[in-house]
Amino acid sequence: MEMITEKSKSKAGAKKHGEHLLDDWSKVCHIDLYVVGSVAVSFDGTRLGKGMGYAELEWGILWELGKVTRNTTVITTVHEQQVLPESKLNKSLATNHDLPVDIIVTPRRIIPVRKPQPKSVVFSGIC
Repeated sequence: MEMITEKSKSKAGAKKHGEHLLDDWSKVCHIDLYVVGSVAVSFDGTRLGKGMGYAELEWGILWELGKVTRNTTVITTVHEQQVLPESKLNKSLATNHDLPVDIIVTPRRIIPVRKPQPKSVVFSGIC
């Protein structure tokens, strides 16, 4: 078992040794909590990803399927130094398709966004 676990740490290993769980996302129940990666985030919920729009594309697909809504809580996990004041990272620096967050989690604290920003999908800005 140890050897398979070690080999499964890569994408190729996971594909070879893993078990495919779902082919049809329309069968998924409503998603209450969506975890998204971030390069930086601010206290107003403005989030910068890596710039490729993959998280937003996934969100958009789930949105179209009705699995996420404006009421779905979006959370990110970051290092304390990735949390910036609004004076350094605000809505004007994000693109119109960047998915904002409702809760920021660092190793030391959980930060609820004071006034969550509305969530939607802007497909023209993705990928």
